[in-house]
Amino acid sequence: MESKDVLLNIGISSISGYMSGRYASKQNINTTLSASYIIYIDGTTIKAVNGTTGVVDFSGSDAATVINNAIGNLSSGGNVFIFAGTYNITSSISPGYPNSSRRNNIWLYGAGDATILILSPGASINLNLVDNIKISNLYIDCSNHTTINSDYGIVTVDANNINIDKVTVYNAYGFGICITASTTAKNITVQNCILNGTGNQDVIGGGCNVPSAILSDIIYKNNFVTQSTSIGHTYNVAIDNVKTYRTQIINNSVYGGIVLGNENFPNTYTEIIGNLVKPALNQTPGFISVWTSSNATTNAKYISIRDNIIQGGHIEILGIPSQYTLFSEINNNIIDASFDTLAINVQYGNLINIIGNLITSGGIEVPNSSDISIRNNQISNSTNGINLYSSPTIYATENTFKNVTNPFVGLGGSNVTIKNNIGYVTENSGSSTGTGAQQTVAHGLAITPTRQQIALTAGSATALPFHSAAPDATNIYVTAALNQAWYWATVGT
Repeated sequence: MESKDVLLNIGISSISGYMSGRYASKQNINTTLSASYIIYIDGTTIKAVNGTTGVVDFSGSDAATVINNAIGNLSSGGNVFIFAGTYNITSSISPGYPNSSRRNNIWLYGAGDATILILSPGASINLNLVDNIKISNLYIDCSNHTTINSDYGIVTVDANNINIDKVTVYNAYGFGICITASTTAKNITVQNCILNGTGNQDVIGGGCNVPSAILSDIIYKNNFVTQSTSIGHTYNVAIDNVKTYRTQIINNSVYGGIVLGNENFPNTYTEIIGNLVKPALNQTPGFISVWTSSNATTNAKYISIRDNIIQGGHIEILGIPSQYTLFSEINNNIIDASFDTLAINVQYGNLINIIGNLITSGGIEVPNSSDISIRNNQISNSTNGINLYSSPTIYATENTFKNVTNPFVGLGGSNVTIKNNIGYVTENSGSSTGTGAQQTVAHGLAITPTRQQIALTAGSATALPFHSAAPDATNIYVTAALNQAWYWATVGT
C-alpha cells in the first residue's frame, strides 16, 4: 500500500489540504507520500501508520512514546512525518532513545507551524550520539519549561551531520537549540528557523568544556533569533558558542548578542557575516563579541567579522595578556553605536584589520594591541574617533571623520603611522617669502609636526639657509637668510 493510500485511509480527502502551516509546499506533500511512518491524532489516541503497509504499528495516548517507537522500528533509517495537530510531549523525542535502539539516518518533519509540539519540563528533541539526522517543519513550544540549563527545545550531544531546518522554537526558557560535544561532533546546520528565547539562556548555544572535545563545522544561517524579556528576565545573548572550529554565522536576524565565548577554550576559523543585529527586546544593546577567558591556554584566531549591521551596539575582539587574539578582521560593517558610544573594541589583539566600517555615535579603540591596520573607516557624531591607547605598531590611514570632537586619542605608541585621513590633517605644505625676519606660518596640522622641511623650490631637497624654532601645535617658525620665496612641508607622524 502506498503512503497516498494511507493518508486517504486516515480520513484526508485532499492530499494538499493538511499542509496549512508555514513552509507548506509541494515538497512537503511529495516527501509525505514517501514517509516511512505517518504520525497523527485520532481522537485522544496518537497513531503511527506504516507508510508502506498502511498498518497502524504503534498507538497510545503518549505522543513521545509513539514517535520514538516509530523511529526505533527504522533500523536502517527513514522518514517520520508528524501530521498537523497539537501534540503534548511529556518525554523527549529521540533517535537515541532508548539507547538500545539508537537510530541514524532519520528525517523527522511536520506540516510547518501546523505541527505543534508542546514540551513538558525536561522534554526535548534529543539527538544524542546519532548521525545523519534532519529535523524540519515543526513548531516547538517550550512555554512549560522551567530550568535554565537542562530544558531545551532541541539538543545535540556528540552528534554528526545534523540539519535543523524551518523549525520554530517558541518561548525557550533554557536553550532553544543546544549543540554540545564531550568527544566529537561536526557538520551541524541550523537554518531558516524562527527561535525565541525568554531572556534566561542562549537561544542558540553550546560548545565544549572538555579539553579533548572537538566541535566543528557549525553553520547558523538565515535564522530569525529573538531574545525576549516577556517574563522579566534580562539575559541578552542570543547566539553563543564555546570552543568551536570552522563556525559560520551568516545572514541571521538577531535581537540580542552574538558571542563566541572562550570559557577556557577559544574559537578558531570563524566567520560572522551579513547578520542584522538589533537590541534584545529589553533594549540592551545588540553586539558581536569574541572573547578569551582569563585561564585560557591557547589563542583565539582566524576570526572574520564582516558585512554585518549592528543597531545600537558594538563589535569587540577581546584577548588577554597571555593569549592575544590573532589574524582576525572586522571589516565592512555598519555600526550604530548609540546605545554604547563604542563601536569597535580590539583588546589584546595582534595582526588585526579594521577596514571599511561605517560608524555613527561611537569610535574605535585598540588598547594593549599591536600590528593593527585601521583603514578606510568612516566615523561620525562621536566624541572620540580612534583611541590608540598608546599601542605600538598601528597603521591608521585613509579614515574619514565627521562631527568627531577628538579624531585621534591616545597617541604616543612606537611605530605609529597616521596619514591621509579626512578630518585629521597630518601632512601639509605651502610657500612664503623670505625677508630675513622670523615668519610665523600656520601649518594646519591636527598635531605638532614631528618633521618639517624648508626648501628653495617646492618638493626640492635643496635646503634654504634658515634658522627655525621648534614648531608647536599651531605654527612653524622660520627666519630665512635670503630675500626670496621659500617652501615648507610638515608631517605630524
